[in-house]
Amino acid sequence: GIRAGNIVAAHGSTTIGVIERVHERASVVRLFSSSGEKMDALLGTEDTPIQAEGVGGGNFRATAPKDIVVALGDQIMINSADAPLLGIVGEVRTVPSSSFQEILFQTPVNIYTLKWVEVLLETSYPPIDGREELRNEE
Repeated sequence: GIRAGNIVAAHGSTTIGVIERVHERASVVRLFSSSGEKMDALLGTEDTPIQAEGVGGGNFRATAPKDIVVALGDQIMINSADAPLLGIVGEVRTVPSSSFQEILFQTPVNIYTLKWVEVLLETSYPPIDGREELRNEE
């Protein structure tokens, strides 16, 4: 059955969150795009490691050195074979005096209009920031 730590996906290949708590008839999902949530991710076709941070509403940000090529439409992935897509790059911001660039991306699904999600029962994702709050409440 469903358990805390299971990955939650939308439309088959897009990861949107993780089961945080399980109750008898419902479960609570923590969205990866929630403000302040951080996770390791991979950028583009080169699988460049980055740390993504949720900023709310299905949106994320990350930084990468300026010498890393980032294009609009690049995919941001997590290490999950079942639903690896986290988001799509929508904007890249650079400041001439900085050696880093800011990458803004968003999940390709509208989280506000989702009617169904898929709980990937054979997956497990650790607490994003090391918190011990994932638990089952049966």
